Amino acid sequence: MNQQPVTGYRDSNDGLHPHSGDGYYEWWYFDAQFDNGYSCVLTWHWRNAFLKPHIPTIQIFTYTPEGKRHIGMAAMKQEECKAREDRCDVEMGKSWCHQDGNIYNVKIHAKGVGAELVFRNKLPGWKPASGFIYRSRSAEHGWAIAIPRGDV
Repeated sequence: MNQQPVTGYRDSNDGLHPHSGDGYYEWWYFDAQFDNGYSCVLTWHWRNAFLKPHIPTIQIFTYTPEGKRHIGMAAMKQEECKAREDRCDVEMGKSWCHQDGNIYNVKIHAKGVGAELVFRNKLPGWKPASGFIYRSRSAEHGWAIAIPRGDV
């Protein structure tokens, strides 16, 4: 699944994009809605844009069919984190997300909330033509959607 002809998406678009600037942030995001009415949002933040300084974190939000939210968040030590640049392969402590072709295995646990899921991609990955939502001399924001539609 290296390059999709329609979108220009490559597996490396969902890999790590290291940068040394103070404003640098990056994350991997997964969400799912289940047949039983539950849903979840899972994130691995290489640098969490919502915190100063931008530090590594993991976050999981699960929602019951009645709308009750369960939150698990944890700050991670940089030495507990590793990621590949050629594809989605991120480990933060004992939580991880790994791509193997069209399959993404994820495991995340924080503060008593957790999930272990398998995402199967049904559509080609997508990104803006340039790979960026905006880009200027002082800032840039890239975007890629590795799983625009999938089964969980």
